[in-house]
Amino acid sequence: MDAENNPKGDAEQFWITAQGNDGIDMKNVIIKETNAIGVFRYKVKITGENASQIDKVTMSVAGLDNDLVYPEDGQTISLQNNETDNNGISIWATIDVTYQNPNEQTALLITPGNTVGVTITASSETGELLDREVHNISVTAKPQEDGIVPQPVTIRLNNNGNGFKIRTAVKGTDKDIVDHVNIIFEEPFEGPAPLETEVSAFKVRGNVTTNIYRSETISFDNNEDAIGQEYFVIVDYVDAEGNPVSSPTEQFVRVEGNSPEPENCVINDIAFRELGENIYTTRVLVEGLAADSSPDASLTLESLEDGSTTTPNELILYLTETEDGTLAYESQDFSFENPDAADGQEYLGRLKYNTGDDDLDCVLTVSNTNFY
Repeated sequence: MDAENNPKGDAEQFWITAQGNDGIDMKNVIIKETNAIGVFRYKVKITGENASQIDKVTMSVAGLDNDLVYPEDGQTISLQNNETDNNGISIWATIDVTYQNPNEQTALLITPGNTVGVTITASSETGELLDREVHNISVTAKPQEDGIVPQPVTIRLNNNGNGFKIRTAVKGTDKDIVDHVNIIFEEPFEGPAPLETEVSAFKVRGNVTTNIYRSETISFDNNEDAIGQEYFVIVDYVDAEGNPVSSPTEQFVRVEGNSPEPENCVINDIAFRELGENIYTTRVLVEGLAADSSPDASLTLESLEDGSTTTPNELILYLTETEDGTLAYESQDFSFENPDAADGQEYLGRLKYNTGDDDLDCVLTVSNTNFY
């Protein structure tokens, strides 16, 4: 493993095609967990004097001690040629939603720690088989700190100005034990007193490494005067039965006014990924995202010409992490009612926050040129 807990090299490798002079070398085959639940990154590096002849690279995964395969029904995962460096090393990579339901058979296969057999096939533009290899590798988990790792608490004014919400996050391998978080305001208060001195924040969303908790609206004796004041709070982390599961933390929290982030956010890009026949997901790159304070959001895609509508019409977005660590929104899976009518069409992507802010608009074209 390297410093980021990614496998170096291959655990075991088999050649299906003759290797004496094919001029293609496949190495560093990786399946690793991303920050989005159920989304894994597939990656292989290809070198050799004949690597430039490759037009298509596909993968399939099989269990070593069972009959589980992914994709099912003899299908394969098509990889994209992301970059070629000066040494002729091509990096073929994709992110693919392998499962959303842990009861599906693929969840038993593509699970961190499992050793699986990965078949990689490289072919030319004419369809000629150039190379096919099987690599036995371990599915890599997203690195996390052990236990329950508390994060800072924020108190921020609602955008409609009618009160405040408390937000916090929990990281770590045991984060899912935390059902809710209790925030206790300790006297004496330097600013206006909170109307409730003990407030519970419940989980509103989460990904592989982080769960986000948010309270109902709270108020102070004087909401306007509370902004900018600092309060000392004790934070308890409890399970569904109300039992403490971690040592409480003590924090000084400054009450904030309206968050400028949603108003200043700018959509940099919207890109698509095809997960299967007429099954897509989309990623929205937005400036100003923060893991502990970005609002819940949804996305609608409105055709500007004769493109197809999506099912569902409004796509729920969740925070995820790109390969370089950038935060982004990623949507639930969706389909086009008429996928043939969607290709090449321009759409208005409308990002909507549940905070009441104005929607953000971005025009995009549905085509293979903006797949990620």
